[in-house]
Amino acid sequence: MKAKLLFLFISIVILSLSAFGASKSSKGLYNEMKNSYQKNYPEDFVASVSGAKIKTSLKEIPKGARCKGRQPKVTYLFLKGEAESIIVENVENPFVTRFQAHLEVYKNAKSFLDSGKSFAQLQKTYYWKYLSSKSDLYYVIKMRKHRLRESDYMLLYVDKKNLSLKKIVQYSGGKIVGTVNVTYRKVKKYLLPSLLKFNVKLGGRRRREHFILRITNYRVNVDLSSDDIIDLQDDCPSLKKILDQ
Repeated sequence: MKAKLLFLFISIVILSLSAFGASKSSKGLYNEMKNSYQKNYPEDFVASVSGAKIKTSLKEIPKGARCKGRQPKVTYLFLKGEAESIIVENVENPFVTRFQAHLEVYKNAKSFLDSGKSFAQLQKTYYWKYLSSKSDLYYVIKMRKHRLRESDYMLLYVDKKNLSLKKIVQYSGGKIVGTVNVTYRKVKKYLLPSLLKFNVKLGGRRRREHFILRITNYRVNVDLSSDDIIDLQDDCPSLKKILDQ
């Protein structure tokens, strides 16, 4: 009797898992990811950014470009639905956005999460498809803009447990040109990026660049506005000055 009950229980579990897997669709996953994102991210947050290459790069900023001799520091800015950027405080342009280019692949890969578009509306601009047989650990999504050639696309690896974006692989001409790995940290009730690891091919050359951004000292829901974000791209930005206003 116990053996029959055990067999019945296992059969029900297997059938349930099979049904769940079969019911997962690109549209369903798209909506689930957006809902999870809205729950797991605050309206805004700011944080400190560090890394070995950042430390070296900051030393290359001329003293004459440092505002009143103050020490440059790197800051992460996030405003839900508006902007996500990295700035260097206490310096003049063009050094303010010195590290922004490193963030672009990551930003582009997750841009749909901030989109107010339905899945049908998204499909007018993007090819966005869940590849169900690609991985047991991740939901794997193929994403590309329709205007690009078919061999230029991204594969997005999404954690099946919490629907966070863990890895981005960028292809050009069918070959890998960049990879971003994302680690998260629980901050209060939110799940925020704490480590971004970039491995990028530089132009048409064979040389690759490895770059790590460590994100710490989070402050969430500080009431950033889109105007604040714009102001913080100007010469001699100071987050403290903005937040103290």
